[in-house]
Amino acid sequence: MTLRSTLTPLLATLALGVDLAALSGAGSGGAPLGIGNQAGIGSVVGGTNGAAITIDHLIDMETQVTAANAPEESLAYLCNAKTVGTLKKLKSTTGQYLWTSAPGGGRSATPGEINGYPVARSNQARSTLTKGSASGVCSEVFYGAWSEVLIGEWGVLEIVPNPYDAAVYKNGGVLLRALQSLDIGVRHGASFSTMSDALTP
Repeated sequence: MTLRSTLTPLLATLALGVDLAALSGAGSGGAPLGIGNQAGIGSVVGGTNGAAITIDHLIDMETQVTAANAPEESLAYLCNAKTVGTLKKLKSTTGQYLWTSAPGGGRSATPGEINGYPVARSNQARSTLTKGSASGVCSEVFYGAWSEVLIGEWGVLEIVPNPYDAAVYKNGGVLLRALQSLDIGVRHGASFSTMSDALTP
């Protein structure tokens, strides 16, 4: 096993942690305050026990953000893979799919567009939330001006060996840790809207 093959999953895990903190960090215990917990953020509610996401929900999210005069150059939706699959199946009253393909062919984290805006895909948008009797099956959807999210880093990413783990040392291994100090801020909470009770098949 090479050092590169060891570091790649370590760095990917760290990057996913930053994404999760940016979206839903609690702002306590050393965690940054994520978009979903910002003061002033818009909210679209599906129902008492959640609801299947519709084009109307997406339009309501858009309306909340644009009515707050959010910057328009980086507006986009973000949701998990389950929700993307559901959005791709939405149809108009005449049976046409509402989803349109991304210019790049959908091979990135921005697989397509709906309601006139790009849709980014990340499984860091949680799919195990609870609303009423819908226990652990609700997904969250974000919409907003992503240029309003700021990530500040102190220093650089550090890859540090830990020589004090006796079990690893005994077996001839090396324990590596990745350390990164950063914080996340949102210029204006009203630049984002969320739906946290979207039900997907």
